[in-house]
Amino acid sequence: MTQELAQSFGLPRPSGALVVRVDPKGPAAKAGLMPGDIILKLNTQVIDSSKDLPMLVGALGPGTKIKLVVWRKGFEKSLEATLVEQAPDTEGNAKPSNDNTPQGYQFGKLGLTLSELTAEQRADLGIRGGLLIQKAQGPAARSGLQPGDIIMGLNQNDVTSISAFEKALANSGGHAALLVKRGDAMLFIALRTD
Repeated sequence: MTQELAQSFGLPRPSGALVVRVDPKGPAAKAGLMPGDIILKLNTQVIDSSKDLPMLVGALGPGTKIKLVVWRKGFEKSLEATLVEQAPDTEGNAKPSNDNTPQGYQFGKLGLTLSELTAEQRADLGIRGGLLIQKAQGPAARSGLQPGDIIMGLNQNDVTSISAFEKALANSGGHAALLVKRGDAMLFIALRTD
């Protein structure tokens, strides 16, 4: 968790473990954990960085009930979960196709050219929405965004269309934490919007 991401999420200081992906069939989803949540505590143990969480969870066995305190959209929330044995990762390697990609919408101040995914791209990737980055320059490129990345969320809001992105951007307060799909990986990238 960087200072920029902490500001984007409204956290007073950079701490916790940022959730980038939740298996929709797993125990985290059943407990109500969502991408963009920041895990602040596991039982009574404070999570200072994302490195703390795997060690703490690894020390507990399958079937153990745990309590989590998460930061979600500016508020702390308590969740309960039961740990299970981790299943092997079976996610595919689908890539967005640039064939018939709709004309891009430019966010000049950010250095982004975005387009909505086609129905075929969404099906290939197994996602409901998101915006394909066609060009990333200036502030977007400096933050680490790349052409081919797919923006899935902005400040814990789903981004399924250009209008959803514009709305979340307007409410970002100058700091945006973008949930980005890059190949098989999900990551958060901080981007200044003012």
